[in-house]
Amino acid sequence: MKKVFTLLFMCLPLCAFAQNLGVKFGSFESTSRKAIILYTKDAHGFYQKTENVSLDEVKNIQKIYAYDKKTQNLFVETNNGNCIVMLKDTYAKIYKKNKNIPQLKGTNLENAINQVSTQLDAKFLNLNEKRRVFIQDSIAKAKADSIAKAKEDSIQNAAKQKEYARYRRTHNYHDVPTSNIALTCKICNQTIKEDELYVIGIVKDTIVYITYGGGDLDQYYTIVHKSHIPLMLAKDPKFSQHVLAFKDSLEQDETFLNETLLNYYNAKYRLEYYQDIEKKAPYGYFESWSWNNKYSFVTFDFRYINTNKKTIKYIDVYWKIKNDVNDVRCSGHFKGTGPLAYDESASWSWDYSSYYAAGDATHMNITKVILTYMDGTQKVLTGNQIKFK
Repeated sequence: MKKVFTLLFMCLPLCAFAQNLGVKFGSFESTSRKAIILYTKDAHGFYQKTENVSLDEVKNIQKIYAYDKKTQNLFVETNNGNCIVMLKDTYAKIYKKNKNIPQLKGTNLENAINQVSTQLDAKFLNLNEKRRVFIQDSIAKAKADSIAKAKEDSIQNAAKQKEYARYRRTHNYHDVPTSNIALTCKICNQTIKEDELYVIGIVKDTIVYITYGGGDLDQYYTIVHKSHIPLMLAKDPKFSQHVLAFKDSLEQDETFLNETLLNYYNAKYRLEYYQDIEKKAPYGYFESWSWNNKYSFVTFDFRYINTNKKTIKYIDVYWKIKNDVNDVRCSGHFKGTGPLAYDESASWSWDYSSYYAAGDATHMNITKVILTYMDGTQKVLTGNQIKFK
C-alpha cells in the first residue's frame, strides 16, 4: 500500500504536467505508440500526411483529449499528429483516475478522434497553402529581380560598349599599355619593362608581343616574345580597358603560342637584319671611334666590324683634323693589324702618336679607309662608302 501511494504521489504531478504539454511517452510508460495521422515536412517545405505510423516516442504534446479505459489507450494531439499511446498498467491506473481527461468509447471516441484529425488537416492545409504562396511570390520576385538585373546589365553593357567604341577610335589595338610592369619572356628569358608594348596577340593568360634589336646603320630587327601575364598587369586598369576594348582583335587560339614557329620568325628577322647590314656596308663599318689632342699629340681609337667574306689583314684609317672654320690643323693615318674575320669586330687604340694638332682643333673627319685582305687585294673606301654605326 505504501509503494502504491508513493507511485501515485510521483505520477499525479506528471499527469497534470502532461495535460499542460510537458511530457513525452516512450517505451518506459507505454507498450506501443502509433500516429493515426502524422504530418512531416518534405525537402520543399511542404507538410506531407501519413497514416497509421508506429512511433518510438510521442512528444511535443499539445493536449490529451481522450482515454479508453478498456484498451488502456491514451489519445493525444501533438504539434504534428493525432496519436494513440497504449499505456502500461501502472500508468493506465493513473490516467484512469484523472478527471481532467475525458474517458470516451464507441461513437464519442470516434468523433473526438475525427475532430482532432480534421483540425490537424485544416492546420497543415493552411500551412501548405502559405508555403505555396510564399514560393510563388518568391519565384515571381526572383523573376522580377532577374528581369530588372538583366535590364540593368544590358544598360551597363551598352554603356561599356559605347565607351569601348570611343576608345577604339583613338587607339591602335597593337599598342597595349603595360605600365612599366615587368614581363619575362619564355623564349629568351629577357625581362622587358615598358610603358607600352606592340602586342600581336593574347592567348588566355599569355601575351605575345615584339621589341626591336640591332640599330646599327639605322637597321633594326623584330624580336618576338611571349610572357605570362602577371596578376599586377591583369588588374591594371589601362591594360584591362585596352584588352576588353580590342578583345576581338587581340584574342588568339593556342596555335599562336607555338615556340617552334616563334623561334623560326626570330631567326628569320635576325638573318634579314644582317643581310641588310651587309648590303648597306658590304666592306664593314665603324662600330665606334674617337680622338683627342688634350696633350697636343693626337690620340685615336676605333672598333671596326667586318661584313665581307674576306678576312682583313690591315686596316688603314686616314683622317683630317680641322678647326671651327674648317682650316686643316693636322692630317695623317693610323694602321691597324688584323686578322679580322667575317662577321667579327676588333678594336685598335693609340694613346699617343707623332701627330700634333693646334689648340683650336675641334673636329676630325675620317677621309679614307684602305682595307688590305689576307689574299693581298685591297679595297679603298671614301665618301659615303665609309659607314658608321
